[in-house]
Amino acid sequence: MKGQIPATDVCIIESGADEWSLLSQGTITELQTSLLIYRTPEQQVKVEIVINKVLSPEQSLHKHSCQVRASLGERAAIGRARTAEFLSSYLDKYTWIMFGYIVGEEKKPIFIIHVTLLNLSIYTQKLKDEEIKSFFPLPAPGQN
Repeated sequence: MKGQIPATDVCIIESGADEWSLLSQGTITELQTSLLIYRTPEQQVKVEIVINKVLSPEQSLHKHSCQVRASLGERAAIGRARTAEFLSSYLDKYTWIMFGYIVGEEKKPIFIIHVTLLNLSIYTQKLKDEEIKSFFPLPAPGQN
């Protein structure tokens, strides 16, 4: 793919829970698939990716802590943070987490979440100034 895609955006994953389950259970070691990313309503980009680690909703439950600053004051911020923590914990029950890389001249690490309840997928890619170890919990692509 030529050009740039946003660092983080909504996408459509051209694979599904059946394939993700095989990877999360260790039946397969990687999944070659693609993402559709909409740059504008008229322009979409298809990006080839390899997913090599998947956490199912049962495997990926987390405890959330949110810090919010609100223009309505500290009390509104506390309430907003509490509701954000609740929503994050609630959505975890329906969230698949995926790690992999964008296929290309240079493999770019990518992190994807898919929330089945909302039928929503969001990806983010490693930025140049981020350390690979803090972004990617596996050996970096090409490093075993």
